Amino acid sequence: MTDAIVMKESSPISELWTAFTAQMKRMDELESRIEARAVQTRRRISNLLEKTGPTRQSHLRLWISHQYAKADYLQGIPEHFKLQLEGVLLIGHLDHKSASQFDQETGYGGIPKDDLDRSKGGEKEEDQPIPAYLFTHFMESLVVELQTVFRPKNPVAAAVQQPKKKKSSRRSTGGDTTPKSMDPSQVDLRTCYLSEKQEMRWTRDMSDDSHAWCVKYRPPTPPDTDLEIHSVVAQIQMHPSMHADIVSTEGNNMNDRYTIRHPLLVKHMFPHHGTPEEDVDEEAMDKDGAASGTDSVPVTPKQQKRKGEDRTADGNPLPPLDNELHFPPPTLTMSQIIMAFYVYINDKNLMDPDNKSVVVADSVLQEVLGLERFSFSQLQTTLLQKQVIVKVTKPYPLKITYIMPKKTGDGEEMLPWQFDMECTVPSLLGYRLRELLRRIKRRELEYTSSRTKARYLLAARRGLRSNAVEDNELRQMIEAAVTSDNLAVPEVWQALARGAPPNSEARRAARIEAQLSYLLLEMLPAQCRNALTSRQLVNEFENLADDAMEE
Repeated sequence: MTDAIVMKESSPISELWTAFTAQMKRMDELESRIEARAVQTRRRISNLLEKTGPTRQSHLRLWISHQYAKADYLQGIPEHFKLQLEGVLLIGHLDHKSASQFDQETGYGGIPKDDLDRSKGGEKEEDQPIPAYLFTHFMESLVVELQTVFRPKNPVAAAVQQPKKKKSSRRSTGGDTTPKSMDPSQVDLRTCYLSEKQEMRWTRDMSDDSHAWCVKYRPPTPPDTDLEIHSVVAQIQMHPSMHADIVSTEGNNMNDRYTIRHPLLVKHMFPHHGTPEEDVDEEAMDKDGAASGTDSVPVTPKQQKRKGEDRTADGNPLPPLDNELHFPPPTLTMSQIIMAFYVYINDKNLMDPDNKSVVVADSVLQEVLGLERFSFSQLQTTLLQKQVIVKVTKPYPLKITYIMPKKTGDGEEMLPWQFDMECTVPSLLGYRLRELLRRIKRRELEYTSSRTKARYLLAARRGLRSNAVEDNELRQMIEAAVTSDNLAVPEVWQALARGAPPNSEARRAARIEAQLSYLLLEMLPAQCRNALTSRQLVNEFENLADDAMEE
């Protein structure tokens, strides 16, 4: 900068120039600190992305309720049941709420648009804040099977006869001998009839996210005039959303989830795990042993198995009496399974004295693995080959049995049934970090593309032909203008401004540099020369005036 302007040391403009040079030096130091901080922040972001997963674990509370409405033939409303499933996160969307508030205050949101020429129309980088996830977002699909239970209108006549008591030889002394009526809720299911099942299926792509599901069911007409509706049995299957960090379908990762299939292994090494036969029905288990990460506490005991002769009047299996939750077996990682085997082998002292890498199987391991000796390094492969453990390939659905009695009002039996389950929530931190890296890369691309276009513009303006020597000279000019601390030719910055995308940071920065270069390299020297000329004229007039005064 100082080479471009030659001034006298005693001139007042030199003082202004010295102050301006000091200010520019401080600005250069500030830019250097900002650049160093940006590099440090970028490295920190990369480290956080390696350590932080794309999701986080949370707890979801569910409420299941129903309503019964009688038929109103005057208004054309048939008799129907309304089943409602709703839920909310117990912890809440604290990160999403704070991000939404921050986006609204700063004027930009968190849902990116297409990156292709986004800045052409002068749009902001984001349009709307990131919304908090609603209840249905955590489920991939929902399957509801509804079946109506019909009971006799006269339960006393249809009830199973009690064993006859021995009659007394004494005569009756009077009293009420009329048979007492039974409680309608104490109906014998063997006298009931079941309707055909009606199925309702929902997938997440069928509707937008909402706070609840609502299923309206119109029961069929009783098959006989002596029957009436007792209740409706709802079999619900809720399939949780799948995420990459929960299951992986390729290869064997130490973080993959497995379920234990051998009951003897569960008894001796995983007493708190439980086998699929103990936790869920055999028909509910998939062939590949799929299970979910749900680890909730059962609300009701498991339904007892009934004998084959216990059937309804129409020959169907007896319907359930109470609300039930069918939990899948818990899952373990391969690291946890290998560690449990290591502890068991070490406690039992089963390692070969001559070769510590070989395990001498005891009666339990021989029955589980079918081997007398095996290498500990091959334990993972052996467990998978023997199908002692089964890899989880998809989340197991949460199965719910909910009974909807034919009742109205606000009694205790009409209160919502609630329980908690674990769910996976997409983490906003990882998204924010990736969004920040995306912005940095896009700005780097803007600056890089502007240099390429500026070279073509300079060559076209100067009428140069495309050859290696001239292209190399133009590259050096542009590189010197971008990386050097001295001011460059305004023509170069004008070409960089025209080459950058419209309304972008690269174009604004190039325009500022072009204006500053024009002011300091062209306008300021001219003004300085004019000021010096005027100063010389003033000095000459002062000298002439002094001479005239002396004469």
